[in-house]
Amino acid sequence: MLIFPAIDIIDGKAVRLYQGDYDRKTVYNENPVNVALEFKNSGASCIHIVDLDGAKEGNNPNLDLICRIKKETGLFCEVGGGIRDFNAIEKYLNQGIDRVILGTIAAKEPDFVKEAVNKYGEAIAVGIDVKNNKVAIKAWTEEE
Repeated sequence: MLIFPAIDIIDGKAVRLYQGDYDRKTVYNENPVNVALEFKNSGASCIHIVDLDGAKEGNNPNLDLICRIKKETGLFCEVGGGIRDFNAIEKYLNQGIDRVILGTIAAKEPDFVKEAVNKYGEAIAVGIDVKNNKVAIKAWTEEE
């Protein structure tokens, strides 16, 4: 069994949101790289990272930090949050990220997912969040 410990990132910090509420966040470490290294030193071989800024805004503001986590740990890294076009997918994959997770774009444009899987294979995953029995998109800020 593979266990993927997770790091959620806002403003370059490792955080947890209470039920997806950005107004109810807890910063648990100022340096997500250190968190990832702790996971690695505890035996993890994989990590799940979510750029919550990107998920909310639809861009990739923490890309450099996330790629630094990959480079400094060597862990298998899957990343989600704000990945809504081929440019974003390619930025992550070209920097060595092992898998990207599509959420909002998967809910809104299923044909995009088919095209991404055809192009990148197992480097693509889909993540679906559910809130109030509906698909939650844009970092849990909207429901489909």
